[in-house]
Amino acid sequence: MIQPQTLLNVADNSGAQELMCIRRPKLEKNHLATKSLKAQARPSEPEALCPKLEAQKSRPKS
Repeated sequence: MIQPQTLLNVADNSGAQELMCIRRPKLEKNHLATKSLKAQARPSEPEALCPKLEAQKSRPKS
C-alpha cells in the first residue's frame, strides 16, 4: 500500500525520476488503491532545470 508523502522512483517521458504521493482515492477502510494515485513530480537534482511542479493523475493501463 502506498501511503501519502511516499517518494516513488519512476521513469517517464517528462524526465521526472521521483514522484511524491499526494493522496489516494477515497476508499473504504483497508482497501488498496490499485487503479489511480495522485502524485507530484520532484526534480531529481538540485541544479536540474524543470518546469513548475504540477500534480498529475496517473492510471495504469488496463
